[in-house]
Amino acid sequence: MKRALMATLVLLGFALGGCVVTTYYEVLVANFTISTESSLTRELVRFDASSSRIEQRESSFEIGPRGIIEAPGNGIASYCWDFGDGTPPQYSGSPLTSHTYLDDGIYLVTLTVFDHQDRSDSSTKQITILNRPPTAGFVWRHCPILPSRAEQVSPMGIIPVPDPQYVCLELVANSPKQGSYSFDLDGYIVSYQWSYNDLILGYGPVLSRSFMAQQAYSVTLIVTDNDGASSRITREIFVY
Repeated sequence: MKRALMATLVLLGFALGGCVVTTYYEVLVANFTISTESSLTRELVRFDASSSRIEQRESSFEIGPRGIIEAPGNGIASYCWDFGDGTPPQYSGSPLTSHTYLDDGIYLVTLTVFDHQDRSDSSTKQITILNRPPTAGFVWRHCPILPSRAEQVSPMGIIPVPDPQYVCLELVANSPKQGSYSFDLDGYIVSYQWSYNDLILGYGPVLSRSFMAQQAYSVTLIVTDNDGASSRITREIFVY
């Protein structure tokens, strides 16, 4: 009886100039936010997919019963995150997650959500990870072995001739035996430059120079990493 009545109404609609039947259907929508548009390497970035949802949409061209969302909560069963940096995809039942990038660059983050009927939808957004500058640091000590031609530093510049009034110091930024006082968390240091006032003392992770005794020197070290970022440190050295 009901089917006969429905057919009668549809035929009546066509007879009157057409039949428009409004139906509703479900659409899975993946969406997420990122805590920042850009971040330094090794900083925690947070991702939130709470805005992912199942939407009920209206159609005037398809015939069918109105759908009812019966899945618990927002109907999302699981979340899959691809952070775009080569790490394995992360699956979770929670819309909240976080990630740390180890190298600078522009990454595409893709979220794929699955509902309880194993349907899926994806969304991709971009995040910029910035290079973290290197850290400059150094220590000094008396040279373990006096160089045969120790270069000496005075207010007049570098003196190549040894003099008993001078003391040989070893400036150490990086040494396998003495430790790493300069370092780069997301790469490596490619250049070490030592200077006193405007005078370039030399280059390298370890440098031996002779300084005039009983005087203070402001020694500056500039380190540059493999991404071109630089940092400097100036330390006051009293030679005794």
